[in-house]
Amino acid sequence: MIAVTENSPVAQQGGDLPSDEQVVIEAFRIARILGTADSSIGGPPRAWLLHKLALTPGSRVADLADGCGLDASTASRHVRTLEDAGLLARVGDPDDRRAACLSLTPAGQDALDSALRLRADLVSRATAHWSATDRLRLADLLSRLSDDLGAASIPTNRTVKARPS
Repeated sequence: MIAVTENSPVAQQGGDLPSDEQVVIEAFRIARILGTADSSIGGPPRAWLLHKLALTPGSRVADLADGCGLDASTASRHVRTLEDAGLLARVGDPDDRRAACLSLTPAGQDALDSALRLRADLVSRATAHWSATDRLRLADLLSRLSDDLGAASIPTNRTVKARPS
């Protein structure tokens, strides 16, 4: 049986399943709390860019933008800021002189490691009183939700501009 706290969406619904909107609101709350845990990188979008770049070194800005679900201009601004902070570096693409490949600098890897560690410590403190089963269930359900949301191809608020003929 799942323990229900008085502030949980299930309790507020009188034991009924929470609405999809309530699930989204809880996700917003978690993202806000984790997003404010550390501002050294400049917020979750930049941390996500660094994380994706750590997984795919040598990416171009357009590929990184696509992988992070950002439009190219937003990703470019974040990349410039991270580059100015010394957290990533551009190297000419050997296959295309017009393009640049990105990589984390040692300072960028340190900043990413620190940001992840701070957030992991916060999660650890918040769930320290949970059973191992509940912590495993949380990790499993979050992974499952993330996979299923990705598979559902959630539409973004980005608009595609028609090319002039």
